[in-house]
Amino acid sequence: MIIGFYLIINTRFRFLYLASSNGIANAQPGSFSDAFSFSVQTMATISYGAMYPTNTYTHILVTIEVFIGLIAMAMITRLMFARFSVPTARVLFSKVAVISPYNGIRTLMFRIANQRQNWIVETQVRVTLSINKEISAEGHSLPKNCGYAPPLLRG
Repeated sequence: MIIGFYLIINTRFRFLYLASSNGIANAQPGSFSDAFSFSVQTMATISYGAMYPTNTYTHILVTIEVFIGLIAMAMITRLMFARFSVPTARVLFSKVAVISPYNGIRTLMFRIANQRQNWIVETQVRVTLSINKEISAEGHSLPKNCGYAPPLLRG
């Protein structure tokens, strides 16, 4: 996508440079490759070699293209940084949990720790409790029905 954007912008500026006859010094008149090369040198802010702008129209185009090139480079840098700088969670849960009153309500409590050296800001952690056994009225441990009903066999 970045390469495509780069090629499209340089190709469009190539046509604008070709609109001015003799606007680029030492370039073949009407040469698509020279105009494209000049556009690439301008957008990348590479110093000019043998080719350089010779008239006001070309100087204005160079100014506009350099500005667009700098803005595009800043946006690409921002996108790449945002893409690769997303932190990953490194949360450690305690092996022991307790049920204890908290504000008058029996509450399941455990500890959470950050395994990274830096601070975590605006942290949100979602915990799901899964119980796979039920205790009957008589105190027996029974497997909990998890929504799967086996088919009935009729004989």
